[in-house]
Amino acid sequence: MAKRAKAGRKTKQDPALSPKLWELWLKFLKENAGPRMYFLVFLTGTFALRAGEAVALRREDFQLDAEEPYVHISGRQKGAGKSPGKVYISAKNLSYIKAVFDKGIKDKREVKGRHGATTRVEKYITPAKGRALVGNGPASSGL
Repeated sequence: MAKRAKAGRKTKQDPALSPKLWELWLKFLKENAGPRMYFLVFLTGTFALRAGEAVALRREDFQLDAEEPYVHISGRQKGAGKSPGKVYISAKNLSYIKAVFDKGIKDKREVKGRHGATTRVEKYITPAKGRALVGNGPASSGL
């Protein structure tokens, strides 16, 4: 954590995860929290978004076919007035986001319950319109 600033001194920002640790973190989330949470954290880390900004994203905010593809951060949600605008999408992330929008995110994970652990396959499909991250209910199972 950043150290507390004494009067007149600036603090340093905590370092971000290295690319290797970021990949490991995403893998852990996908295996343990499911594809929807994985996609949420992917969006926050990839585009430097606050969680509320990522949750508020709508499918229409992703301009994937623009000359320079971008995500439009609208500032619709409370507290996001500081950072509305365009965030450009790299070629690597563009192909991944297009694949997620076309096919969804599918993952096999072990879920622990009171009757023991079971393996289930989950798939999260982003809606064609409206919010990109729908929070009602778990991801679909058994696909």
